[in-house]
Amino acid sequence: HHVLGVVGSGYAAAGTGKLDYGLVFRLLAGLAGETPLIVQDAAEDDVARVRDFLLAHAEAAGVSLRVPEPRM
Repeated sequence: HHVLGVVGSGYAAAGTGKLDYGLVFRLLAGLAGETPLIVQDAAEDDVARVRDFLLAHAEAAGVSLRVPEPRM
């Protein structure tokens, strides 16, 4: 599943658009097994913020994520 922000045109990194991440993680919680989550369009210097943003929203939705440390 790709996670990116919703914008009028173009792309946005997670947390910079209008996507309801609470809903996304509640829906992911209902899926069986491990579901990969792919971050797209995050600038290298924004990776840590995006990671923290997604982890916070997942935790708030009661979803546990196994997240590797960013590779730089």
